[in-house]
Amino acid sequence: MGGWGDVNYAGPTLIEQDTGNGWSIVPSPVPPGSTQSALNGVSCASAADCWAVGFSGDESLNTAALIDQDTGAGWAIVSDITPTGDAGGEVLSGMTCMSTGHCVAVGYGGAVSSSSAQTLVEVA
Repeated sequence: MGGWGDVNYAGPTLIEQDTGNGWSIVPSPVPPGSTQSALNGVSCASAADCWAVGFSGDESLNTAALIDQDTGAGWAIVSDITPTGDAGGEVLSGMTCMSTGHCVAVGYGGAVSSSSAQTLVEVA
């Protein structure tokens, strides 16, 4: 799990899975128009309920939280909630699932032009 590309994360997300015969790359989606992305945390409540979190962004380094889920049929983007009054700059850095349907993601958010970030917690 992570990202690949240049030093500015210019590239798609990267997910690898152990197939029992070694590791293989699994297709992972990013939002349309995203020029940079990375996944920073992953958690699975079961073999058919895995979540990965990170960020996606544009060329101006405006980022948005990125949440992907695999329910056994491949990874898909899950809509996240942008905090009220937030001007962007969200990054999710960790994720844990206590059970199916009960996961918590943590990170930070704040305007790119501001040096003050606020704690960001999302619950699923």
